Amino acid sequence: MRTPTTQIKTFQVPTSYVDELRAASVPESMARQFPGSPIVVDVNKAVDQFGLRSDKFDDLRAHIIPGSGGLW
Repeated sequence: MRTPTTQIKTFQVPTSYVDELRAASVPESMARQFPGSPIVVDVNKAVDQFGLRSDKFDDLRAHIIPGSGGLW
């Protein structure tokens, strides 16, 4: 039986991109009212945790700083 593994991928993005996410994000309680906005998540765990809609993935990928990736 194969044991499943979990990987966390990390990477850096420019501060300006994080600033854009902060400005556009909404609390989870308002996510349905703003279906195109990023969602602020895990506010009690860490700062700058965002849930991104699938249509924003390409934008995120475009902002990843090359060579900054890592695995945990």
